[in-house]
Amino acid sequence: MKLRNPWLLIAAAMLILGAVLCGVSLSQNGNHLQPDVRSNNVTITEPFDAIFIESRTDDVELRPSNDGTTQALFREVKGYRHEVAVENGTLTVRMLDERSWLEKLSFSFFSFGRRSPEITVVMPASVHPSLTVDTSTGDVNLSADLTFDRIHIDGSTADVLGSASALNAVEIAVSTGDILLDGITASEMTLSVSTGDISVSDATCRGPVSADMSTGYLTLRNVSCQSLSSDGSTGDILLDNVVAAGPLTLNRSTGDVVFQNCDAVSLDVSTSTGDITGTLRSPKQFTTSTGTGDISVPQSTSGGLCNLSTSTGDITILIP
Repeated sequence: MKLRNPWLLIAAAMLILGAVLCGVSLSQNGNHLQPDVRSNNVTITEPFDAIFIESRTDDVELRPSNDGTTQALFREVKGYRHEVAVENGTLTVRMLDERSWLEKLSFSFFSFGRRSPEITVVMPASVHPSLTVDTSTGDVNLSADLTFDRIHIDGSTADVLGSASALNAVEIAVSTGDILLDGITASEMTLSVSTGDISVSDATCRGPVSADMSTGYLTLRNVSCQSLSSDGSTGDILLDNVVAAGPLTLNRSTGDVVFQNCDAVSLDVSTSTGDITGTLRSPKQFTTSTGTGDISVPQSTSGGLCNLSTSTGDITILIP
């Protein structure tokens, strides 16, 4: 009997392709579809003043070494290999994808249960190279006790967890993922996410802090900086014990803004749908606006300017 319906032909072809891919995956990766996993350690003896890590799916970690040496430690899975070299004073680490097209296709169909590759760089805490990490879907973890000249991280779908400081700028941008920084110092911080949260705690920045996102929450706790700015579409802002020596500027389309024991020379805060509430440390000269909501702010003729506006929401500020 002939198959006259083209959709039946397509379905039959997909079943055959699935069976072939399953056979390839099972034959190449036994032990419940787990790929071959191996460790690879490389000791770096050449001097360097910069680190560049190009990752695809690797999780990336940098931490201090116990014996004063610099090493690149890898967890490699079948079809992937890492390349390490010191090029013009830059320690360069790359992950190379050496899979065939059939292996890549079978991986996309049967990727559950697989362990992702990892890159770990251990280095003396006394050296301060600049750090650049370019990652696709791997997370980045920067350990405390490390200080870099500057930190620059770009990620597609990745989380960045950092406790390492920078002598100069910290620049982190991810498309989908969270940025979580704790206990760091820097000359300036530029943080951005498209979809994800930004959280910074116990941080000191000698210059400006910029934290922008499309959709996500911004949380700053115990942060001091020269100035603070944040632009975003949807998400709440919580500032707890945040002090800016200069201006503070916050903009949201949808989201609440909450201050807890905060201060700045001047404040300019706007949200379309959300409340603006909390406590400030020192008197301000308030200018407020709301479309549908209540307003309660202290009356003062001293202090810096504080412009607060919302289309739909309440404005309530206290100065203890």
